[in-house]
Amino acid sequence: PRPGTLPKEEAAQSLPNHTRGHRTMKLALLALATAAQARLAPAPLRKPAALAVRGGGAVDPEFYRKFWATTGSIYGAQCLLAPKSMTEMHYEAKSSQMTEFWLRGMSVMLLTASYLVLQVDIDTAVKACLVSNIAIGALLPWNGKFSWIAGGPGAKCKPIHLFPELLLVAQTAMGVLALRE
Repeated sequence: PRPGTLPKEEAAQSLPNHTRGHRTMKLALLALATAAQARLAPAPLRKPAALAVRGGGAVDPEFYRKFWATTGSIYGAQCLLAPKSMTEMHYEAKSSQMTEFWLRGMSVMLLTASYLVLQVDIDTAVKACLVSNIAIGALLPWNGKFSWIAGGPGAKCKPIHLFPELLLVAQTAMGVLALRE
């Protein structure tokens, strides 16, 4: 760096929290807008005739939808009933009144999405679950692990954090395999 300037990493850390938050929000909105415009169907593959009998995907779309709704409901209930555990179980950090406040509020959206995904047609449900898995994975467990967006959570992950990291990888792969032609 030039004399009198901070290295890039220090400069980013010296920004006020609200500025870093705006950068994160812009990145999240860009990711969601890009995902909304993307074609979610993969290139047509030749699938064995046996898959057509089950609905067309290598993973049963109905199983995927129910699995997604179940995990969303479990996390939603945990955010509502035990928000402190969401922070302290996964990170080397103490929970705060503010994080618990936000987690309780977010539980409503998790629980509502888990219900609604069971009420729409299967193709819409699979696509919505897949996009959600990618976005949640990128913004939460994978960002928690790799700190690639706005420095991540600002605390070291505990070993149990491997569970949501792998869960979102598995659910994303299941979603891709549940897509129909």
